[in-house]
Amino acid sequence: MGKKNFFKEHPLVTNLLLMLAASMAIILLVYLIQRIYSRHGDEYDMPELVGRNIADLDGVEGVDKIELVVVDSIFVGNTPGGNILTQDPKADSKIKKGRKVYVTISSYNPEKAEVPNLTGGLSLKQAISQLENVGLEGGYITFEENELGNNIVERQMHKGRDVKPGTILEKGSRIDLIVGCQFNAKTTIPMVIGKTPSEARKMLQAASLNVGLEHYEHPDDKNNSRVYDMQPNKTARVPFGTVIELWYRSESSTDFNKVVKNYKRDETPEPEEEIITEPSEPASSAESDFDW
Repeated sequence: MGKKNFFKEHPLVTNLLLMLAASMAIILLVYLIQRIYSRHGDEYDMPELVGRNIADLDGVEGVDKIELVVVDSIFVGNTPGGNILTQDPKADSKIKKGRKVYVTISSYNPEKAEVPNLTGGLSLKQAISQLENVGLEGGYITFEENELGNNIVERQMHKGRDVKPGTILEKGSRIDLIVGCQFNAKTTIPMVIGKTPSEARKMLQAASLNVGLEHYEHPDDKNNSRVYDMQPNKTARVPFGTVIELWYRSESSTDFNKVVKNYKRDETPEPEEEIITEPSEPASSAESDFDW
């Protein structure tokens, strides 16, 4: 009876307690609804999709919990159509069931490009830029000494044959160039450590150098690879056309800021050119010591 009398005698306190209880009940109800709606705590690791084909993802753990959305397709030479090139969010991100994952894939049908005229007085650097603009690549560069030595493109070739301007080729095709140069021309090897494959090739070719073998430590992730070593790596000048071999690693496996900072180049100075002296002419018979 004492408690009942208390609540009757203090209606204000009773109402406050009832309001507090109702508020707590509402807060708890909202929390439970939100927890159920957002599946709080029900998170998964985003699987690694880059390098896989979008048509063959069976068996990839966690792929059944996401919704794939293709946002773009890009032609990549020697890459099968449908291979996943990029994904957002990235692998190992925390995601919830039903999350949309945006991917870029390699296109099934190669795009076409028209070969530009590179022999109309263009320098090697200009020719490389022209090829890049239309989706083609510079191939092997052969340097031929001439009197002008002006670094001008003299011939353009594809697979060992001259290729005319206007010829339609697949994007990514390589155009070999024959370029005039001065006698004993030399150039400096640019620093390409940390660069992407396309950036490194362009820089080396623009410096009148050739790209040799390219080694990928992570071949399934070529589109996210960067240069971590190059040979030769001299700072001394080298002859035009010198072949530079490149090694690549995936960005996801390497801190390239450290690689670039710690990379050591061969700073052996360029050897001095040997001075060849002309042999002296033999004395004439008039100056000979012999008596006839």
